[in-house]
Amino acid sequence: MAERLRVATLNTLYYPQGDRWRERLPLAGAQLAELDADVVGLQEIDRARDRDRALAALAPSLTYDVVRAAETQRDRYPRHWDGVVTLVSPRAITLVAHRVLRLTHLRVAQAVDLRTHGGRLVRFANTHLHHPEGAEGVSVRSRQARAIVTWLDELSVELGSPDAEILVGDLNAQPKEPAVAAFVAARFRASYAEAHRAPDATFASGLVASSITAGPPRVCLDYIFIRGAATLTGAGLAFHRPSPQHPGLYPSDHVGLFADLEI
Repeated sequence: MAERLRVATLNTLYYPQGDRWRERLPLAGAQLAELDADVVGLQEIDRARDRDRALAALAPSLTYDVVRAAETQRDRYPRHWDGVVTLVSPRAITLVAHRVLRLTHLRVAQAVDLRTHGGRLVRFANTHLHHPEGAEGVSVRSRQARAIVTWLDELSVELGSPDAEILVGDLNAQPKEPAVAAFVAARFRASYAEAHRAPDATFASGLVASSITAGPPRVCLDYIFIRGAATLTGAGLAFHRPSPQHPGLYPSDHVGLFADLEI
């Protein structure tokens, strides 16, 4: 019998000043609790202030375990390498392994192996790729994506082949970039595009904050990829509603995604 799993991803926006975190936290926490996801990949977490634990605490019924890619913190900005965190709810799954891959440009990927109550092995990977626009950024992201694919294949040898693999994160890459193509070539399927026949914009959300400068038009940068014995039953946007009282206040500068799966 198939087992149901809801997964999600969100770049939470870390900037030392002017990101309105204190105002955004209750809003993000309420939407996290409402989302009711079993596993959530977070990127751009300010670990110096335990933002990951503060967010997880606002969904107490899910009793999230906070799995950090690193327990140490770089002493200066940028801090991308330790800002990747996965929240795991033990209600439907058990954490059995955790591995981390250091990428170039202070980037990182983490993989958590999860055992469902029915005994199926799910490998959940979470990453945040390099951000610059232009040819150099495209090239770096492509190399990082290929490195992640190779690493995941190596983990299947080291830890055993999972029944299903899920890869989430802020790729800083639009759908036609080589980084996305590298995952598709490795038989990963983009869940939102599969469910809706096209990707949707995940950046920028509409958040108004002093740390945010004018950027590109709204584009798709965030993804939930799946491969293996995972059947997609639904997908959509998450963390995408502004505060009813303050239209310029969103949970983040990115919009999150969720996917409902049967394993």
